[in-house]
Amino acid sequence: PNRAGGQGEDNAVSGLDFSESGEIVATYRGGMVHLFDSRGSGAAPDEPVRQIRSYGGHANVETFLKEARFLSGGRFVATGSDCGNLFVWHKSSGKLIRKIRADGCVVNGVAAHPALSLIMTCGIDSSVKVFDVGEDEIPAPADATDDADQPSGRMLPLSMRGGKAVVTVTEAQEMLLAGERAKTRGNDTFKAKKIEEAAAHYHDAIRLLAGFHAPTPGVARETETLLAMSRLNLAACSLQLKEWVSAGQLCSQVLAVLPGNPKALFRRAQALMEQHDFEGARRDVVLALEKEPDDPGLRRLLGEIKKKDADRKLKHKKAFA
Repeated sequence: PNRAGGQGEDNAVSGLDFSESGEIVATYRGGMVHLFDSRGSGAAPDEPVRQIRSYGGHANVETFLKEARFLSGGRFVATGSDCGNLFVWHKSSGKLIRKIRADGCVVNGVAAHPALSLIMTCGIDSSVKVFDVGEDEIPAPADATDDADQPSGRMLPLSMRGGKAVVTVTEAQEMLLAGERAKTRGNDTFKAKKIEEAAAHYHDAIRLLAGFHAPTPGVARETETLLAMSRLNLAACSLQLKEWVSAGQLCSQVLAVLPGNPKALFRRAQALMEQHDFEGARRDVVLALEKEPDDPGLRRLLGEIKKKDADRKLKHKKAFA
């Protein structure tokens, strides 16, 4: 299509979309997003499409994968950017109405659900983000903080599902360090037998580590391991505080990412035993013994489970004799 190219803009189209009314939106490498009317005047079959409007402010240089999409029945235009933000403009006015963090590095893909008010984005991060989209523009809050140059006035309601922050690798490393420090404080206070204080520190660590999307597979693995250890330590606190259900749930979360972890099986078995689920407790101890056959703590626990189960059966037999 013929267009008024921006400075540094070449003819490489990285993404385009078609509206039901016959419009085309296209994003160009190194340049802007352009809106075209493909219907023409009908005077000639080969009549070139007419450029209607252009949208700018984003960057499309680092990757040649940026997509452009119509949103909300063609009322808005969206694309990704090298800065890691999702850009949304009002189609008719060309006004930028939303700029929201959607990737730790670069946003490449933007997809609108064909029936539901949902947007999905992807980029360099290891995860796809899903946003709920409001039907109408709303007044932008005075303290809008999506980005330093978040547009003022009115904005399109967007909320990421899961509520996790989208961070850069540097920001993720900072949060990992903060989570590690909180876990260490928990370890120190647990050793000092300040169980409730230790539990609070482990809760802080879990909140920090579970609160962001890992931007790379390496960060994801590191976060997953540290999160599992924090939950495992919190389970130890829950056992001390006789919070059996909580202890079991925490250990199950750990086992979901670290299958067969002996310490998680041991602590879940303790929690199950206290809830009189002797079969489940015995099963966990047997699985743990496959990994640690000579562990004296596991063998003592297995003996305790068998004794409590036998006592329960005897008591039940006498009650109905």
